Amino acid sequence: MAIYNNLPGIFLDALDGQLTIYPDPGKPKFLILGTSDSVPSDYSAPYTVTSFADVKTGFGTNGTLYKTMVEAQAGGASNFVLWRIGDSDASDGTQGKRHQYQELFKAFAYMYDQPLDAVIPGGVYLDDANVMDLTDADAAHLCAGTSTFTIPAVGSGDVDTLGMFQAKEVAGEWKFAWVFPGDPGTPSFASPSVTLDPDSIGGTIDDFHEVNFAYQLAEFCHRGSEVVDMRMGFIGVKAAVDSAGAVDWGGAASESTWVGKAPTLSSGAITVDGTGLLGNKFLSGRLGAASGPPPFKNTATYAGNGGFFASAEDAATGRCYLDDAEKTDANGSKVDIGKYLNIVASWINFASGSLNYETSVAAAYGGFLQGGSLPVSSAPTNKSFNPGTLLGTITSLKLDALAGKRLVGLNRKATGVVISDGPTAATPASDYARASTVRQVEACVDGIRAVGEPFLGGSMTSAQIAGLDTAIKGALQALVQSGSISAYEHQIVVTPQMKILGQAIVQLKVVPAFELRQITVVVGLSAT
Repeated sequence: MAIYNNLPGIFLDALDGQLTIYPDPGKPKFLILGTSDSVPSDYSAPYTVTSFADVKTGFGTNGTLYKTMVEAQAGGASNFVLWRIGDSDASDGTQGKRHQYQELFKAFAYMYDQPLDAVIPGGVYLDDANVMDLTDADAAHLCAGTSTFTIPAVGSGDVDTLGMFQAKEVAGEWKFAWVFPGDPGTPSFASPSVTLDPDSIGGTIDDFHEVNFAYQLAEFCHRGSEVVDMRMGFIGVKAAVDSAGAVDWGGAASESTWVGKAPTLSSGAITVDGTGLLGNKFLSGRLGAASGPPPFKNTATYAGNGGFFASAEDAATGRCYLDDAEKTDANGSKVDIGKYLNIVASWINFASGSLNYETSVAAAYGGFLQGGSLPVSSAPTNKSFNPGTLLGTITSLKLDALAGKRLVGLNRKATGVVISDGPTAATPASDYARASTVRQVEACVDGIRAVGEPFLGGSMTSAQIAGLDTAIKGALQALVQSGSISAYEHQIVVTPQMKILGQAIVQLKVVPAFELRQITVVVGLSAT
């Protein structure tokens, strides 16, 4: 309330009883996607968060949307846009993983060219159930719903198992279909395969693609990073379970099965498949078998590392699919889109207000890494991080093995809980295998985009190009002075033909501020 009725001034109204954290639109932007049991009356996607209390009231606390947001907030994020991808309380399939994949497809079609810093789909995982990971016998059971399989048949109860996917735009609206081949190694429509095509979009078997939530996220971040700004995606893995399928943190056998074993290699190729997380095909490849599941990236080229690689874009959808031929960059290297992806293994017990539940730490880690509090020059490795109570008793040796497969984990040390390592999901051969490197390059690229934007639409005179060069130099020099990068070299290339086309190329070489990861102390004794 103003003190004066007429005189100008700046007046204080100090409200009590409202101590809280408010959204900060000036901070890195997080896209949170998840399910909820309700929606605000004014909801339209994307929903910009201006009040955390309004989100809680409008979307409810059931489902994954609100929970994923508050988990990211606990990690350090404070600027959010939300997208609802399913009804958490429904029983018509809109609560299931297949529906969520479809809604993520729509959201990513709209949001890929919007400025974002982090993307977190809640409640979906790297290792969610997929028909392409089943033996032929189990795939047939899934299709038929026989009593020998542990879940009901697709189309009559199972709404979570991912199959082969097709998207088609019809009159400006996306329509979807799924095929569940009875023989994943040789997909077809033949019995006992099941096709779910409610909108009758048809197509041949070649129009359907294997899909995965982690690959979908990496592909979205890759497309957006190419055209707008670099962004990072965060996704978890499913929890450890016992032999009956119940979540079991602390059970030695359950956690051992969850971690698993890495595959056996000979000359870079797999001779015996791995198990658990260490044997996940995206992290290790897969030998497969004649009776299924089919092989996956099992040649010496992949060296037992699997991987997330871009393929040529599908003409109908503008997306890359993981089962299409991989494309290469100007250097002839595979385009490793794992650099935009962070896969988090650990789970926590998380408490927020009246909520108390177990969850992947992926969202909180995303908030920590991209929320703005961690300097660009600093890696997440060995940083204190305690957004909740760490679940499980995973040893340091097993965390080391998981880190070797590009999984982020939390480790208990004498000083407290710390982040065990900071890899991306890029393969070890990539220059972008470290999250710290990606963040430093992100700072450079986004800096160049910011100072270059005002020059778009201007003339291509020598003075203008020199001005652009000076602006870029200023942006990069500021990163050197802040310690975000060690050094750089840049050059603007404009040939006469490029000038006619209105094009310019910025050639940039960056020397990252490499992170210190190991210190070896060599001790010798002396008699005196």
